[in-house]
Amino acid sequence: MSPDELFGPVDLEAQFREVIDSKFKPGSAINNINAYNDKFTIRTSPLFSSSTNWFLIDSKKKKQFLIWQQRIPLELKNTGDFDSYAKKYAAYMRYINSPVHWMWVMGQNA
Repeated sequence: MSPDELFGPVDLEAQFREVIDSKFKPGSAINNINAYNDKFTIRTSPLFSSSTNWFLIDSKKKKQFLIWQQRIPLELKNTGDFDSYAKKYAAYMRYINSPVHWMWVMGQNA
């Protein structure tokens, strides 16, 4: 696994940016070079239930091991009113993105 994405809650975005985007070691008088500078893409989501857990993701393997499946094909419906000439349209479909294998993600339960 060669992770290139850092994924976590919105609460950790400032810490992610401090570790990944800083060019030098923050809070140090020595200013060491940060080896992780621009190595990861930072992604956050407000849908996380925990504000401390985070994940490292290999995006190439993610594309290889996630499968996009069509559960219900596109259904189109319409109806109209004769007196007012009003017409209503509806479209419905259902998809799922399911993993075949989990070897593209590593998590930290803090």
